[in-house]
Amino acid sequence: MNTKLLSLIATCCISFGLCVPEERTNRAFSLFNVVKFKNTNCQSTSSPNLQGVCYTSQECSDLGGTADGNCAASFGVCCIVSVSTCGGTVSQNCSYIENVGYPSGRTTTGACQYTISRCSSEVCQIRLDFVANTVLAQPTNSATGLCVDTLVITPGALPATNLRVAPPTMCGTLTGQHVYVDAGTATTAATVAFTTNTMAIGTWRVKVSQILCSSAYKAPENCLQYFTGPFATVTSFNWNGGNADCVTGCLTQSQDYQICFRKEAGMCSIQYTPSPVTTGDAFNIGNNGAAGTKAGIGIANCANAFLQIPNIFPTTLATTDPSIVVDIDNVLCGTHLNIVNGNTIIAAAGDKFSASVISTADQFKVRFVAFNALAQATLAGFSLDAVQRPC
Repeated sequence: MNTKLLSLIATCCISFGLCVPEERTNRAFSLFNVVKFKNTNCQSTSSPNLQGVCYTSQECSDLGGTADGNCAASFGVCCIVSVSTCGGTVSQNCSYIENVGYPSGRTTTGACQYTISRCSSEVCQIRLDFVANTVLAQPTNSATGLCVDTLVITPGALPATNLRVAPPTMCGTLTGQHVYVDAGTATTAATVAFTTNTMAIGTWRVKVSQILCSSAYKAPENCLQYFTGPFATVTSFNWNGGNADCVTGCLTQSQDYQICFRKEAGMCSIQYTPSPVTTGDAFNIGNNGAAGTKAGIGIANCANAFLQIPNIFPTTLATTDPSIVVDIDNVLCGTHLNIVNGNTIIAAAGDKFSASVISTADQFKVRFVAFNALAQATLAGFSLDAVQRPC
């Protein structure tokens, strides 16, 4: 590899955090160095779901990318770098992992693994965004939500804390979701392994962003998902829009992870409300009066799954003062954003979609746990609108 290309890769790698350019020196470009432009993000012309980086055409070619539109007043090209070969390595920031033949489904069965190599020692995290159309086969055993076609993401490292975050095994519809993983310190920052047993079903396009330790987009430790801004909609993996029939989506088993929100300036609390849906439930994670267990966790009345939100109080309850915390464990399950108070389920008054809870915790976060082998067959999961509230 020539010296110019090595310099190009190193500069691109450390100049971006979540594919957002930070301060850097403008790159000179031909015409007696009169024309200069930054390597900023750019939109491809072939797809609204592809974003590249603005380079000269020669730089794009050196990186093994494809020019997909112009940028910098047509002095540059929007460069898309993608890896579609099983066993391939992603070493460039803002790259894509795709199955062979995308957007058509994979035509062979078996494992297909990709390696993500850290492009700088300054990289602390890897963010993976599942772009349209990232869909694997639905769980074939709907009674337990067990995946047959799978996506397994292995971080470069796991935090040395009690809650060791690794993505759950995933399947079904993943479009629009994202995950953060710890890159560790070794050359391999993460591996991404798809296994397909259903012909022509699995399709994936995954955007790979390498996050600098100093980046404003770096997620707090133990956060599998991280949202910024005063408003966000968060959904469970394989969310199908709220339909309860589980034909096109339902909960999958054995999950335990945290969703985190950056506390914006002047905000002191965050309100979670089930999202509006046309059919079914925006919050249905199961409750049949039995206790669920997973890795030492015992929760009364939450047999399938639960959310745990610190420092919550309800905004609407039939007979309970909404100004007090009603559950020492801050655990919620059922179909109405219910609050578990000891062994009692308290149903929210009024319409299920209007029930909400407010958290006043120092860190805005939600923990979601789905148990291992109990029925997930008719559970849509959850879609919550999270709105930060001013002090």
